[in-house]
Amino acid sequence: MLWHLAVIAPPLSNPTDTPLRIEVQTPMQAQGPVLLIPAAQVYADVTKVYLTKNGWDVANLGQKVGYLEGTARPGSERHVILVGHVELQDGTPGVFAKLDELTLGDIVILYTGEREIRYTVTQVFETGANDLNVITEIDNNLLTLITCADYSFLSNTYRTRLIVQAKKI
Repeated sequence: MLWHLAVIAPPLSNPTDTPLRIEVQTPMQAQGPVLLIPAAQVYADVTKVYLTKNGWDVANLGQKVGYLEGTARPGSERHVILVGHVELQDGTPGVFAKLDELTLGDIVILYTGEREIRYTVTQVFETGANDLNVITEIDNNLLTLITCADYSFLSNTYRTRLIVQAKKI
């Protein structure tokens, strides 16, 4: 995987006039898809989440983002659905821990090989934990991100799903 290093001119308030070095993690030849969401501090490999008799198995997803078996593969010209954990079993923040901080117009970038697909956030909302309607939408320019929300300590479950939808630009 290759990375770019950008040098950004110092702001006027920088008394030392030292260039500010910021690593821009842009995969040039990644082995698989990569998701980048700067506003939510997401930079993650995308892997397949397999469908079992009990539903999609996200237990071993860890800090990766998954695309659901039976739905569009990242980079295809269909509606792409990606899932990630908001929190891991050990209590550490998951890859989508800051997904709820996204606002309309934020940029989401999906890298597939040397191809860069840009999206802009158009909706952020919650839905029922078992509501699969967002998966069945047919807009081919749509990217849907899904994570858990509204944790209940009493039932030890998440009551809702946080959904972020973005349109291809």
